[in-house]
Amino acid sequence: MITGEFVPYLVSFLNSYLFKFCFRDSFPELGNGREVRKIFFDKIPVKKPSPHLNQLCEDILENLLEALDKNESIKDYEIQLNNMIFDHYNISKEEQEIIKESLPNYFKI
Repeated sequence: MITGEFVPYLVSFLNSYLFKFCFRDSFPELGNGREVRKIFFDKIPVKKPSPHLNQLCEDILENLLEALDKNESIKDYEIQLNNMIFDHYNISKEEQEIIKESLPNYFKI
């Protein structure tokens, strides 16, 4: 179980391409959206991060928020976070491309 000490990692994971891919396939459609309930979150494995990975996520998220405050691009930070999540789950480059290409455009960076 991920607790409050791993919030930066969890925020990064929940905003990653990998989670968006799982979300689309694991949460049933409900009207114009998706049904978001605990039972569906339980199906998605969230790997516990190392303290080092969690700190990296925190540092990148802080930089991302600073860039948002300054109306600067956050694309590079989003790419860094996605790559770290893919690496943490040992997702190959080929699998990464499949995941990215399968997502609707509104999910893409």
